[in-house]
Amino acid sequence: MLSMLEQNNRILYFSAPTEDKYKTYKLLIATSIGGSDMAAYVHSMRSYLGTGVKFALNCYGGNASRERLEVYIHEEKVSDLVLFISVIPGAKILFWKKMLTPPILAAYDVLWLLDSDMLFGVDHFPLYRFLSIGMETKAAIFQPTVHDTIHPELRPVHTADRTVAQAVCILEIMTPFIRSDMWKEIHRQGLVYIDDKILYNSSWGIDNWWCDFAATQQLLTLTSNTTVGRIPPACLVIKDTQIVHLNSRSMPREEHAGVDSRLATVKPWVEYSNKTNVSGQCGRLDDLLGQRQQRLFYFNGKATTRIKLGSASRAQHKKIIVKEVPRDWKKNAAQIYNRNRHQDLQTVERLNAKWKDKVLIGNGSTWEFLLLLKKVIDPTDNSLLQTNQWSHVLQVYTAMKVDNITSPKALSLALIHDFGKLLVLFGEDDANVMCSTIVLKQGELGRGLDSAITTWNHDEFGFQKLRRYLPPDMAWAIRYHSLSPLLKGELHQFLTPEELTWFPLLRLLWKYDHMSKRSMYTPLVDLQEVRTILSTFLPEKICF
Repeated sequence: MLSMLEQNNRILYFSAPTEDKYKTYKLLIATSIGGSDMAAYVHSMRSYLGTGVKFALNCYGGNASRERLEVYIHEEKVSDLVLFISVIPGAKILFWKKMLTPPILAAYDVLWLLDSDMLFGVDHFPLYRFLSIGMETKAAIFQPTVHDTIHPELRPVHTADRTVAQAVCILEIMTPFIRSDMWKEIHRQGLVYIDDKILYNSSWGIDNWWCDFAATQQLLTLTSNTTVGRIPPACLVIKDTQIVHLNSRSMPREEHAGVDSRLATVKPWVEYSNKTNVSGQCGRLDDLLGQRQQRLFYFNGKATTRIKLGSASRAQHKKIIVKEVPRDWKKNAAQIYNRNRHQDLQTVERLNAKWKDKVLIGNGSTWEFLLLLKKVIDPTDNSLLQTNQWSHVLQVYTAMKVDNITSPKALSLALIHDFGKLLVLFGEDDANVMCSTIVLKQGELGRGLDSAITTWNHDEFGFQKLRRYLPPDMAWAIRYHSLSPLLKGELHQFLTPEELTWFPLLRLLWKYDHMSKRSMYTPLVDLQEVRTILSTFLPEKICF
């Protein structure tokens, strides 16, 4: 049995199992792969795998018959590893729905949904050690770290002599391990309700749903007497195990489906999540973990500091949080800021030309665009760390509500001020999206900030996308909410009389934007109320 050494909110430290404690679990590996590569792929995995492992294989291209594929498998002498072969064209999620049914999973402990372009070896990814950790923690879904993922909390980190497993609220679809009993519920209560035509085009969307769903299932098993050490996480990433995603994009249909098609796949998952009241449940489980703990544990590499909940002053907590920023995180953030500070007038002109008035998706639901912030993490934010931007905007919104801020403009800005950070999902460098802004070229006295030129980031992109819908003061607040010199009172001489009247709204936004940040925390909110606030100034659909 693994022993939990300490818990820092959602960071769980476990001792690694020794070799004689590894358990053999019945593992089903589901892979969708091109027909000509199928047999060779399974053969290459033989030496890596132990007993109790079977493959569920699918040819996604539909360019080979099942009988011919079985011949390839027989010729490579790997028939004993293959449970079945299917030929189902389209995205892999359609294969999951049609073939990985609860009866199929009945004989297995865990399902590994493995992309065929994942590179790993025993040195960086010892499978059975990894399985022992994941299964002993009783996490519903778990995965190794993945190089070059867009989610920083899923990337590799350097650890000392212990295994670090971090609870998260998103796991990607490239290499998750799902407990058999949880997969049965995911299939029975999720996949079967999504239309095959949607699943055929793209696998987007389920990664935003299954951690919330798993948390809902975990919460159903809790009682008032459940101790914190026995509350299983919904989703877990095991930090000292690593896989490389080669991103071969061997499935042309999904790659060329386009953003419209992919977002069309996200939509039913979002709607189904709201309909079944699972949205935000992963955050709720985290809240419950925090409420049931009698102490918070912080690990600084040398000693453990224990602080009773509520006993530490704000300054003490701030000091602890600063100590807890991982070294690799700070180094990466510094590198991004360094690139940002090398922006010059030509860079700003180039970025304006590249993104101004560019339609990336077209007309779409404002609410669904906002929910895409779940996919965005700011790698320069040492306060939020791996917390996504959806959680951040809800933190700002909730903090305003707690302080009895009732201004519709302020509450709306809490939700949409970082809308521009969605640009990272379309390939722009973090250095040109995140970070605060500074003045590159001074403006004219009293002529307005528009006469000055600042470094380029999400403020400008969000302003360009939303200004046609918003009152001028709100659009202005979005455009300059990261301009630190302005917030310090150093640029007031450039403001017009009208901008001076707008400044209090910007200052209010800035206060709650910066003072409400909390790592790994998603507030519980009334989503219908949030949608109502969002619709106060923005139409149901906007052009993005």
